[in-house]
Amino acid sequence: MSAIENIGTLFNPKGVVVVGASTHPGKFGFVALHNILSSGFTGPVFATNPNKPEILGIQTLERIQDVPSGEADFAMICISPDKIIKALPELAKIGITSAFVVSGGFKETGEKGEALEKQLIAKAQECGVIIAGPNGQGLVSTPVNLCSQIVSPYPPTGDISIASQSGNFQLNVMLPVIAYNLLKSITLMSNSMPLLANKAIKTFKVNKKNIAESLGMNPILVTALNREIGYEKAAHVAKKAYKEKRSIVDVAHEETGLPLKRLKILLNPEKLIKGGL
Repeated sequence: MSAIENIGTLFNPKGVVVVGASTHPGKFGFVALHNILSSGFTGPVFATNPNKPEILGIQTLERIQDVPSGEADFAMICISPDKIIKALPELAKIGITSAFVVSGGFKETGEKGEALEKQLIAKAQECGVIIAGPNGQGLVSTPVNLCSQIVSPYPPTGDISIASQSGNFQLNVMLPVIAYNLLKSITLMSNSMPLLANKAIKTFKVNKKNIAESLGMNPILVTALNREIGYEKAAHVAKKAYKEKRSIVDVAHEETGLPLKRLKILLNPEKLIKGGL
């Protein structure tokens, strides 16, 4: 399969492997697996972790070699940079043809990291695995309900595609175009705002109950409990809440005995986004 053909498996994989899945809700390996599972991807999903814990209902596998060959063709890589190059041949052997490397520690860190990134590229080409990244947030493909990223949740399906490459070089090259388009956009937006306000915004109704329920079940909330109950207990609370589709507050109260009043203060989303924990 050519590199061009391999690009297709980035956005339309038959199966996914999360390499370096974590039990801790604050780690990339947990968030990536959570987003893939919660977005409705229908293909098989595998995850690796040397300790073989169960994460979000998925029994992790100790080694990449333990993943059934031919069941997945895309890997979400969340392990340290020094381990990735060794992992690529193992991934190729089980049928992986494309991968997204979340991990940092490459060219952005200096000469040593740049040399490591060159090794990564060379090894990927040798193995026939097309790489997106490194040091990226992930990708979303709404046609196949794939949300393989470490940031915001799954967006709705639509007709707009976005490809983004961060970096000062692109910003400097594209700055004149950005400025021109910004001015054009301001004119367009100013002309459309009255119509938007009258026909759309005035008719919006915020479903506060649904928003509160969704926020209350978000596993990221448990990071606020680390100082109170420790990483392992917090991870246990997140996994149980996800599995039972219950709020983090209720499960934390049940598992730790902390007063509900105290938990509601600790897990208040408004307080969390302001920092200062």
